[in-house]
Amino acid sequence: MNAMLMFAGLGTRLRPFTDLEPKPLLPILGQPTAQFAVDALTRAGVETIVANIHHLPERARLGLAAMDLGGHADARDARIVLSDETAELLGSGGGLRLARPQLGEGAFYLLNADVLCDIDLAALARAHARNRAAFGARITLAIHPRSPEGAGYREIFHDGSRVTALGSKTSGRPFFIGAAVIESSALDVFPAVGASEMVPLLLEPAVRDGRAGVHACDGIWHDIGSVDLWRRAHLALIDAIETRRLPLAWERRILADNRRVGTRMWVSRRAPRRLDV
Repeated sequence: MNAMLMFAGLGTRLRPFTDLEPKPLLPILGQPTAQFAVDALTRAGVETIVANIHHLPERARLGLAAMDLGGHADARDARIVLSDETAELLGSGGGLRLARPQLGEGAFYLLNADVLCDIDLAALARAHARNRAAFGARITLAIHPRSPEGAGYREIFHDGSRVTALGSKTSGRPFFIGAAVIESSALDVFPAVGASEMVPLLLEPAVRDGRAGVHACDGIWHDIGSVDLWRRAHLALIDAIETRRLPLAWERRILADNRRVGTRMWVSRRAPRRLDV
């Protein structure tokens, strides 16, 4: 399977930082946020990752070219190809339609580049295959059982295998984590040119037709959509690494770039030693 890495967002709530870097390149403990998504895709055996770019396109090109594509022993010879939305930001639907020739036929992964999540994408693909065989699923959403407190995420109602309804934004309820498997034939619903959105044109009709599946997963998930959420993601990962609750692959990446100087105090390995306490 190939993959669509959603990379093109403006990151307006993270200004002024996103005036300098695209949101998915903002660092988490020294690593670009998107690197964790790329790791998940290469771990799942994805060979072609299509990343759409719009905001600060030259910085996006450089950052994507610098991604480590061999961070896992079972990673294949993966490559990142660009879907250029520099002239116009096409939205979640239009971006997929533009990238369709690069995504190929059959099912593909969809993954947001600006969230941290330790999902097993291969398990998501298996769930979609079961849903496709059982009820002709066109899309299968990865959902987490509890959306974060203090931030609104649209509730996903489901019966364990199928999405039954889309609710309003709330906290502490099942929500879509930004990872899915989609049939490429489903992209025909989007206009051939111009911006469009995935939820009203693909997801909502699939729910009404009983052809939207779910895959429940429970693990680490962090949004970095605002400065406060970005800060909280750092603190949560520091706590997880100090209590040995971090996925091993994430731990290796973080320890390669950082060193501990005190309780819940970490600095870059490039920082001067006088910071040690």
